[in-house]
Amino acid sequence: MTAWGELKQQILFGLLRDEQGERYTDEQMRTYARWALAELSAHTAASDSRIYELDGRQVPLPTDLVEPIEKSGLVIYRHRQTDRYLVAHRRMPGVVVGKTHEQVYFEFPAGVLTLGFEPAPASQLILHYFRIWRTPLSDDDRMEIPQFLELPFAYFVAAFALEPVGTQAANVRQWNRRQDSGTPEDNPALQQVRHFISQAYRVLGRYAPQDRETFYRMTPEGAGWE
Repeated sequence: MTAWGELKQQILFGLLRDEQGERYTDEQMRTYARWALAELSAHTAASDSRIYELDGRQVPLPTDLVEPIEKSGLVIYRHRQTDRYLVAHRRMPGVVVGKTHEQVYFEFPAGVLTLGFEPAPASQLILHYFRIWRTPLSDDDRMEIPQFLELPFAYFVAAFALEPVGTQAANVRQWNRRQDSGTPEDNPALQQVRHFISQAYRVLGRYAPQDRETFYRMTPEGAGWE
C-alpha cells in the first residue's frame, strides 16, 4: 500500500503542477483526501466488523457506514458460543415487536440499532458492514485503498483542490464589463475540475462496482433461530 505522503506528492506534481508544495497546506490536502475517499466508497468501500458487549437492546451504529446496515451488512447475536443471524425488521406504526419477532433488529432512533428482543446476560452483538475508507493523518500513514483506486482517488483530490480556484475566478469575473465578461467555458479552473472528475469516473468505469448487497447474504440454512 502506498504512503499518503508519496501519493500526495504525485498529485501535487503530476496533476496540480505544484512541484514545491506551496499552494496547498497539509491540512487542505487531508481534507480533499477525506472527500475523495468518501466519493470512492460509493463504488468500492472497506469491509469491517464491530463487536458489542450487550447490556440492553440498543447499540450505536458506526458513523462511517456507507449504506444502512440492513442493505449491505450482517448482524449476529452471540450467546454461549452460539451465533444467531438476525434479520432486518421494518417498523410500522402501531405494530409492537414481540416474541414473534425475536430474530429481528431495526434502526430506531436514527443511528441506533435496536433488537427485537431482550438480550441474555454476557451476550454479544457482531456487526459486519461496509465503511468509508479511513483518512490518512500523517504522511507516513499507508493508504487503505487498493492500488486500482489510487488513480481515480488522485483525480478526485485534484478536482477538489482546484474547485475553490474556479469559484474565486467566477466571482471576480461577474464584475467585468460586458464585452470582457466570460461565459462558464471561459473559466479554465472549473473546466479542469470537470475534466478531473470525468477522468476519475472513466477509470472507475473499468471496474464493476462492489456488490455489497449480496456480500453478506445469508443462506436459508444459516438464518435460523435456534
